Amino acid sequence: MKSRWTGANIPTYRASAAPPAFAIHSYPVEKRCPVSCNLKECMSGVLSQAQDSFERSLAKITVADLVSQIREKTH
Repeated sequence: MKSRWTGANIPTYRASAAPPAFAIHSYPVEKRCPVSCNLKECMSGVLSQAQDSFERSLAKITVADLVSQIREKTH
């Protein structure tokens, strides 16, 4: 059976509508602690860069690539 995705060049990550891979956890801020007060803001940029890198890497893998791998495994 031929897949309707044959030849599709759709980045898999975007097609899956996955949530961001990285997130800042919610925790109470200890006002007397400079790390606690500033960590979320500082980590926001770091995690944004990591997410961008992650998405660029996954953008190289298309749905057609996955269909091809599945076909190889089933034949």
